[in-house]
Amino acid sequence: MTKIDIEKWNRKKHYLFFKDMTYPLINVNVNVDITNLLKYVKSHHLSFAKTFLFVTTKALNSVVEMRMRIRDDEVIIHDIIHPSFTVLGKNEVFHFCEVKYIDNLFKFSENAEIAMQKALIDESLSDEPGRDDYIFVSSLPWFSFNSITHPINNNKNELSVPRLTWGKYFESAGKTLIPLSIEVNHALVDGIHIAKFLDALNSLSNNIDNE
Repeated sequence: MTKIDIEKWNRKKHYLFFKDMTYPLINVNVNVDITNLLKYVKSHHLSFAKTFLFVTTKALNSVVEMRMRIRDDEVIIHDIIHPSFTVLGKNEVFHFCEVKYIDNLFKFSENAEIAMQKALIDESLSDEPGRDDYIFVSSLPWFSFNSITHPINNNKNELSVPRLTWGKYFESAGKTLIPLSIEVNHALVDGIHIAKFLDALNSLSNNIDNE
């Protein structure tokens, strides 16, 4: 973890302009081509949800701005960020679950399954206090969508944590696409950084055979 010297930061003016806004978030919704990724998942008998969780987390980690967090009046950069995601339990209620990101799809998937089974027992709706090295992730596999908004609270620090949501994938023009929403804090992240994330995600999805 490193701390940014805000006074010397080339983004200082933009950071100060956006950070105290009532709603400093920007949300982008796109359709991601997962044609090759889905073929790989099926041929290797993998869970699509865990695989997509892996590639999205890896893509986010590749963009420095996605690893930035606001802590009161400081900005820090995490070396690695990890997904905190929702797991559907009994009686159609969900629970929070966290798994450490490691750069190995198969091991990550194994660890995610263990964490999910534990979450179904613990039935938690809170993340570990004091941590902000998360990505907040949700999935809506029952339907596709064109846009989405997220509930937020008044914790300014928490607003710097990116939020990802994906929906039900669908066929279009011979390709398999999945709707993906990414919400980020504009004090730290601009459109070009979202584009870098999406480029990395598309590259990983199309070349998953090399992971």
